[in-house]
This record gives sequence, C-alpha cells and structure tokens, in this order.
Amino acid sequence: MEEGSRSVTWYATATRREPLTIPPGLPPRVVARLIRLRLGYRCASQILQTAPDQCPYCFEIEDDPLHRYILRCPVSQALRHPVAWIPDTDNEAAALAIASASTQMLADLCNRHPPP
Repeated sequence: MEEGSRSVTWYATATRREPLTIPPGLPPRVVARLIRLRLGYRCASQILQTAPDQCPYCFEIEDDPLHRYILRCPVSQALRHPVAWIPDTDNEAAALAIASASTQMLADLCNRHPPP
C-alpha cells in the first residue's frame, strides 16, 4: 500500500499500529465486524461502486456509508466526542473515532448494530 493512501491513513490512525485484543467470548460474526470496522473495511456499495446507499439505521442517503455510520448516524453516537485536533478529512475523523473507542465499546456496537 502506498504511504498516504486512504487505507494506510486509516490503519495508522485507527489501530495506532497496535494489535487488537479481542475480549473473550465474542461470537465470530462480532469479531469479524470488529476487525472490519477497525480496519476501515469499505461497505459493499462502495466496493461494488453502487453508492449512494441508504443507511440501514437512520435511512439517510450517503455516498460513503462507513463514514456516515461512524461520524453522523445516531446509532453510533457513542463513538463521537470532542478531540484535541480537527482532522483534515472524514477518513481521519472516522479513524480517530475508532481509535478513541474501547475495544469493548466497538464490540458492543458491532453486536447490536453492525456497520453497513
């Protein structure tokens, strides 16, 4: 991956380049969702280039469902809180929100409301 790319920026920000510690007893589907969210895995509509897509939780139409889910959807409000710096892009802001959340909070969110 090219330095400065969306994927590299997300990975460096969201993971802080540290391994993921999975809470014991999580179902495999939640672990998979947690890993995808932490790595910034794009939504199917983006991969298939069929976006815009409707958020399954708040029903807003969005070109970038992952960023909407993390930054603007009411379902994921717990991920958003003031930070010391203002990110330059939605990608940085979303990755920072993931980095700031505890693994247990992300797992709980993935269990109740899997990312789009």
